[in-house]
Amino acid sequence: MAKRGNNEGSIHKRENGTWRAQVSIEGKRLSFTANSRAECHDWLRRTMDLIDNGLTLQSRRISLKEYVVVFGS
Repeated sequence: MAKRGNNEGSIHKRENGTWRAQVSIEGKRLSFTANSRAECHDWLRRTMDLIDNGLTLQSRRISLKEYVVVFGS
């Protein structure tokens, strides 16, 4: 598996058929699992936008209302 740079993210298919997206922030990994690659790609794009706009591990704790607005289905 190829190594990824910081803030690049990755998406891979799991053995059980689901997809997982991962991105590193401040040396920690954030993960998201979904049934489709497209869902993971959308999550990864939104998360990368948040990181670009200043998301840190300290600021990743948000209210349920904020979460629904950003990640809502």
